[in-house]
Amino acid sequence: MGEPIFQEGFDHEAFTQGYQVISEQEAYKRYDNMINECYGDIKIMNVAYEHSDVLKDFDAIAYRCGFNDYTSHLEEDNIFVEGITEPPKES
Repeated sequence: MGEPIFQEGFDHEAFTQGYQVISEQEAYKRYDNMINECYGDIKIMNVAYEHSDVLKDFDAIAYRCGFNDYTSHLEEDNIFVEGITEPPKES
């Protein structure tokens, strides 16, 4: 037979309820990509560094606060992060 229709880790309940659940690792990847797309690279002595890496290394508190804000905005788009934000409960 062919490949299964649903891959491992597919959240059928989330799919049918109209929201998406992503891992914390995926949320960090998306957050880093968003920072890098918005602010670009930082050049120090002709060496380019990704903005997210510089922020993470030099101001970890600002990085974490920004990540918390980012996950809150994901909730507004019905994207929830495992272990950080909770999808709505059925009533």
